[in-house]
Amino acid sequence: MKDFPLHIRIKDASAPVKNNQTEAKLQRAFCSWMGMQYPDVYFSSDASSLGAGWSTIKNIQATKSNHAHLDVTLLQPAKQYHALILEFKKESPYLQDGTLSKEIHIREQLKTMELLRKLNYKCEWVWDLDQAIQIATEYLGQPEEDNSPLFP
Repeated sequence: MKDFPLHIRIKDASAPVKNNQTEAKLQRAFCSWMGMQYPDVYFSSDASSLGAGWSTIKNIQATKSNHAHLDVTLLQPAKQYHALILEFKKESPYLQDGTLSKEIHIREQLKTMELLRKLNYKCEWVWDLDQAIQIATEYLGQPEEDNSPLFP
C-alpha cells in the first residue's frame, strides 16, 4: 500500500458538512455503539486508521492486500449484500458541487469501494456518527431490545 497521510482533509474549506470529531474518534464511537446495540454481529476496525505509530502501521500494512483499506467492516450478510463496509471521514468527501474530492487517497478508497460493490458488498462514506448509526440500522434492522433485568 502506498504511504498516504492518515488524515486527509478536503482542501475546499466550504465543504457542506463538517464535524468536530476526528475520524478515529468517530470510528471508536461507532464501534462502541455497535458492540452495545448488536453484540452478536462480528465487526472489525482497521487499526491503522486509529492513530497507531508509524512502525505499527507499516506492520499492519504488510499483512494486507494492496488495496486502499476501509475503516470498519460488519461481517453480517443482509438483504442482497455480503457485508457492510464504512469509510469514516472528518468531513464530507464531497465538494460543494456534489462531486467527490480529487484527493488521491479518496480516489484510491473509491476504487476499493467500487470493486467491493461489484461483489455485492455495501460500502458507504460516513462523516457523522448519526449518519453511521442510521446506515448500520438500515442495513442490520433495528437492534433487539433486551428487557432482562440487570440484577436478577
